[in-house]
Amino acid sequence: MLPVLALLPGASRPPEPADYDLIVFVSGAAARFYFGQLRAAGWQPSWPAETLACTVGPASARALVDAGFVPPRCIVHPAPESPTHDSEALWTLLEPRLSAIRRVLIVRGETGREWLAERFEAAGMAVSRHAAYRREAVCWTVAQAGDLAARLAVAARAVCLVTSTEGVEALRANIERHAASLRQLWESVRFVTIHPRIAGHLQSCFPALAKSPAFIRLCALDDDSVFQAIRLQSLL
Repeated sequence: MLPVLALLPGASRPPEPADYDLIVFVSGAAARFYFGQLRAAGWQPSWPAETLACTVGPASARALVDAGFVPPRCIVHPAPESPTHDSEALWTLLEPRLSAIRRVLIVRGETGREWLAERFEAAGMAVSRHAAYRREAVCWTVAQAGDLAARLAVAARAVCLVTSTEGVEALRANIERHAASLRQLWESVRFVTIHPRIAGHLQSCFPALAKSPAFIRLCALDDDSVFQAIRLQSLL
């Protein structure tokens, strides 16, 4: 495990669930930080019956269930067999319900993709954004970079899992920071990621990947899919 991002709690007070018809959690981390903030603020766990809680996929929906606050009947997310688990898939699922939605809260990090919020606003809804957490790039130490270089030198096939565009940027910064020990070895690494947008960003940040598309494998964001994708990449 060698993270390139640290997730830290946001500083603002969490909005009350009852103030919204729909709350979108962009990730499992967003749900965990939000409910942690509600507990810290003294909120009593009684989810409003008319408020929907949405996520982009089953993995992040599981974080809502695990939190113990949101009844399963209030949780909406694209099915496991959906071709994609992203804002577009969630929007398609929500379109038939839009007439009953007026106030929307999007729980995310300090920054995030605006596509879904813009769709809600274009449909006439009032949209609020709550930064439940912030991302901070992690700078690998010389010892960490050296350990990674040693592992890459002996690995038959190294596979790297990247789950966000911010993670790609932080990864590139670390590779460049320790270029003397890592850059040449890094060219043999295969990648697993969860969305074509992230794959495209990988190719723009690491040009060698654009010449070898097989070095990047897409998968769904659940543990089984990620494990199988890593296993397959390690066999190439």
